[in-house]
Amino acid sequence: MKLATSKPRDRDRFRFQCEPWPRPCPANAAGGPDRLTITSREAPGDFDIGWTGVFHNFEPPQLRLDLCVDGCGGAGASPECALASAQAEMRAVPTPLLAGNVPMCAVARPAVRPGGRADLATGVVSIDLRIDLDWSFTHPDEVCPRCRQGQCTSGPKLGEPCTVDAVRYVDDGLGNVTYALSADCPPHPNAESTFDLTLTTGTTDVLAGDAPCGESALGIPPMPDNCSASCDATCTGNACVQLIPDPITAEAACVASRGGLSQLCCGENTTRPCFPLADGGLFRQGVAAPPVPPLPDATLPKRGSGMLASVFCQPRIGLAVLDRTAGLQGPAALLLPVDFEWTRND
Repeated sequence: MKLATSKPRDRDRFRFQCEPWPRPCPANAAGGPDRLTITSREAPGDFDIGWTGVFHNFEPPQLRLDLCVDGCGGAGASPECALASAQAEMRAVPTPLLAGNVPMCAVARPAVRPGGRADLATGVVSIDLRIDLDWSFTHPDEVCPRCRQGQCTSGPKLGEPCTVDAVRYVDDGLGNVTYALSADCPPHPNAESTFDLTLTTGTTDVLAGDAPCGESALGIPPMPDNCSASCDATCTGNACVQLIPDPITAEAACVASRGGLSQLCCGENTTRPCFPLADGGLFRQGVAAPPVPPLPDATLPKRGSGMLASVFCQPRIGLAVLDRTAGLQGPAALLLPVDFEWTRND
């Protein structure tokens, strides 16, 4: 008779633990704040991509960054902080983009790269980011999934619960142009792109020349702009439906029908936005404001607001209709209104 033998059992044990967000920052050795939190605020900003001007003057994506800082702010210490380590969080709210009859839904995800400085006295900030963008080719009457009555109206999360994060109005859309958007309701992605940029409250680097970003899509020769004359005119029409105080100069500035700030338009067509690449180059100016209460008062938290700016090269996305319409790969610019908060772990 053969005795039955039992096989050894391989038991894997797993332990799940919830990590707090944001994760605690190391203590600031200089005795100042340990963390700088940067959050998008509701104010006019701008997001422009490509040299044709067709995909200009959109509202920027929403952003939240938690940055660990060191070396600043204590008694007798320098006000200039090093971004010793950093975390990036974006509740990835879709951004509807509709221009030139091309409806696109973009979802951005950031990662902070090592480096950057922040000044506790002046509010001047410079941050290096890597952005991953998911792109979805959609339809003019549903450019991005909406959050309606607590449920997603389309996309991979159709019918699932959602919470509204932002409301956007889609110029030239079909049907209901009011979009209640939620990170809970992403679109089906068709393509993605990745690029590096620096966000600053100061003056950005300059992109200059006819083709600062190199070759355009599908053999189209890159151009400085889509103007037959100069790119130096004040915008009109849908590129300037409202005048507000410019966040830099306090003079009158245009807000386009898409919700973004207009800078310049073509001389022969003042409704067409453009980048002045051939006329000195493309740059953007940020805004810094001293945190309150100001130094030498060591009270925390300190708070302030400002504008982060960036110019960069947007790679081709791989969707021919968008690359051709926008003029990609090509220059891009971002103006992001934000709130700043300086805190300590305790």
